[in-house]
Amino acid sequence: MPAPWVASTEADMVAAAKAAMRGRLRIPQSGKFGSVSVKVADDNTKAVCGTVDSRNDTDGMTGPIPFVYDGTKTYLLVSSGGADNGTIYDGTYLTQGYESASAIHDKFCR
Repeated sequence: MPAPWVASTEADMVAAAKAAMRGRLRIPQSGKFGSVSVKVADDNTKAVCGTVDSRNDTDGMTGPIPFVYDGTKTYLLVSSGGADNGTIYDGTYLTQGYESASAIHDKFCR
């Protein structure tokens, strides 16, 4: 697991995850987080799991989107492309990103 988790409290880990997640939103200040907590996998590695609801380009809310932050990378379970998903990601990235996010989500957020 990345070094940032070694000396961090759970509160620090959650704060880092929220900051990283906001960096992935189209409108960062609109992010509303739910069910955010630190999880430990079977191999004793840690990650932060949660959901985020944010404004999309049509000024609506996306609805809760599951995410995982492992201390270095944010994984989003986003399956819809374009302005509706509320993130900065579209197209091919979503297909590849969803597959890796799904595996990481299954590892930590069961």
